[in-house]
Amino acid sequence: MVIDEARTIHRSPFSVVQATWNLREGTVGPALARAHDDGWVVVVKEALANGELAEADPGGEVAVAAAGLPLDAFALGAARAQPGVDIVLSGASTQAQLERGVASGSVHVNEETRRRLAVDPEMYWRQRSARAWR
Repeated sequence: MVIDEARTIHRSPFSVVQATWNLREGTVGPALARAHDDGWVVVVKEALANGELAEADPGGEVAVAAAGLPLDAFALGAARAQPGVDIVLSGASTQAQLERGVASGSVHVNEETRRRLAVDPEMYWRQRSARAWR
């Protein structure tokens, strides 16, 4: 993984890593934890999976896992709870979103729930690449 390779560069100019991590695609999690253990600052972006985790069908797997929490607070809290994560970018675009993000605490998501919410990484990145960006 590129993060692990960057950590091995002699006299590396890097000390901060920013990476996508969310409940849909979290494969980078172990590398982020290792970077943090080496003293790097770890920044998580796209914790809401480009908005996918901010909206969910009532009764769907994400809504059930959130157990009554606002979905964005649930997803941000799950990112905050990851080992070694120092900063989670909220992506807030409204005052209400900002307030929910600030109020969200760490949310522990058990391994079984994480497996149910995750999607195939190749599919995740393929769909993300195909999105119409505005």
